[in-house]
Amino acid sequence: MVVVGTKASIISAIEKQRESNQIVSVVDSDALGEFPDTTAAEALRRISGISVENDQGEGRYVTVRGLSGDLNTIAVNGATVPAPEGGRKVMLDGLPTELLDSIEVYKSLTPDQDSDSIGGRIEFNTKSALDLDGTYFKLKANTLWNEQTSNSNNPKVSITYGDMINENVGHIIGFTSSEKQIITYNNETGFPGWDLFDNGNYAIGDDFESRYYDLTRERLGLTYDIDFMIDDETSMYANILWNEYVDDELRYKDEYKMRDDQTDVTASGSTITEIRRDAETRVRQEVRTIRTFILGGNTIVNDWDAEFAYTNSFAEEDDTDNVDAKFRSSTFDADDCGGPCGYFDYSDPKKPLMTLTNGAQGIYDPSNMGVDEIEEEESVIQDRESSFKVDFTKEGFTVSDIPTTLKFGFKYSTREKEKTVSGFSSEPNTNQSDYNPITTPVNWPWPTVFGPMADPTTIFALQNTLGQFTNNYTKPGYGKDFVSEEDITALYLMGTMEFENAVVIAGLRAEDTSFDTLGYNKEDDSTIRASKNYTFVSPSVNVKYFINDDTIVRGAIFRSLSRPGFGETAPVADFKSDGTAADGSTIYKGEMGNPDLEPYESTNLDLIF
Repeated sequence: MVVVGTKASIISAIEKQRESNQIVSVVDSDALGEFPDTTAAEALRRISGISVENDQGEGRYVTVRGLSGDLNTIAVNGATVPAPEGGRKVMLDGLPTELLDSIEVYKSLTPDQDSDSIGGRIEFNTKSALDLDGTYFKLKANTLWNEQTSNSNNPKVSITYGDMINENVGHIIGFTSSEKQIITYNNETGFPGWDLFDNGNYAIGDDFESRYYDLTRERLGLTYDIDFMIDDETSMYANILWNEYVDDELRYKDEYKMRDDQTDVTASGSTITEIRRDAETRVRQEVRTIRTFILGGNTIVNDWDAEFAYTNSFAEEDDTDNVDAKFRSSTFDADDCGGPCGYFDYSDPKKPLMTLTNGAQGIYDPSNMGVDEIEEEESVIQDRESSFKVDFTKEGFTVSDIPTTLKFGFKYSTREKEKTVSGFSSEPNTNQSDYNPITTPVNWPWPTVFGPMADPTTIFALQNTLGQFTNNYTKPGYGKDFVSEEDITALYLMGTMEFENAVVIAGLRAEDTSFDTLGYNKEDDSTIRASKNYTFVSPSVNVKYFINDDTIVRGAIFRSLSRPGFGETAPVADFKSDGTAADGSTIYKGEMGNPDLEPYESTNLDLIF
């Protein structure tokens, strides 16, 4: 075991926090390089007040203040990161830590920052050529081994190189590639979980299922930064980040429905008098892509420091490479089993044991497992955002003899979210034995038997053979499709006042939002359009007070908002006729998104010592 001190990186992070006039937490580049974090979400977990939602043991969504990830803003070098999924919550399990130089979590906002951060604003920063003292080169390579996985080779490599091209131009490039296999075994109960019987004991409320996952996750990332010093007053820069995440998944689900007529229920188990088996083989490959581009610069205009930046961001979730095959047996009861069908022992609730009698073994016979459904759903979600902003800053003002820096600016952004779905389904008169079933597909670690499963290679080969049952977005007909556009225009003014032992930032930001959305009514293929406009005004005050050279108290009060989710506001209508009213008119029943949803608005008060 090697223990490496991290005091230097902690000091560096704390110094960045001390220098800031806001409430901010920092993960520094040294920590990012040395900790064994795979994803950006896992690196964020090290910050106080941050929690992370996991998927298969890897960090995915970030929670600030205990609030939903939908209420955070994620940015890379100042460019907002769109969400590959249907909402606003950004999945961070695809962004490798090796691409990053630092992470900053802002828990208070100033007027020059976007207002949509009730939880917090998370800034990922890549390395800049301006930070180089000379030629920079870093190579990191490693692998890992896990006795659960069949592939003991999980390579990971990252390379970073930077240098000055000449005395006025510098650049830095980073590349990372990794592959990781994850094997997961789990047991779970279906809804409603457990039922309370008259004798005060509990038994399985509906069903019991065992799941097996074999995942291979591949991550590729590239960053490039170039900086130009045109003269002493003017400079420009460009920054690019590209990241691709491929999630290759095989899932087996072995499910047993045993709800009806359980008897002899005790604190540790129950007799099974009726049982049915469902088996599912799912094969999919999902690809998520995130890329950001920034072109910016700064110059001096009439003694004002002027900064401008154009950003373009794109995120996509491509889930078009999948097949899901479900098989179901008939229901076996006491007559079929020649008495009880088995016994369910949950004295160890983490490792339940189901034992079936000889008469119930027929549910494992592939010829008894008819096709319930073979389904292929193709979904593509794309999220695009472009913005342009300009900021003007000037020092040297005084307000009541207090040195003051003024800053004002303008920002315009436009965002488009589009979801396109098509589906294919088949219910052939076949059974599991027609799909090359694997008798023992999993070396199950618990005593309960894991039944035969259809061969995943055979199932995956069924792509594009199932027969189309609905249309895609180009011809309305599938109720999940939508396109939403969001335009935001912002103006702000702020002042930074420097007292003898305090710094105060006060100002105002106003954002006008124009929202348009388009969806479809699944019942008659009609188009539904809706729009909404609103203005949000956000005053804010940030105070940084020095008790002495070593101790700082910070306080902030500000207004912020979080706009409604795209999926929740999309006019996706799913209505069906549900009988006839007394006057002869048709009654419709169903649900749809609500384009008229109001944004969350929050007044935040923060204090930190």
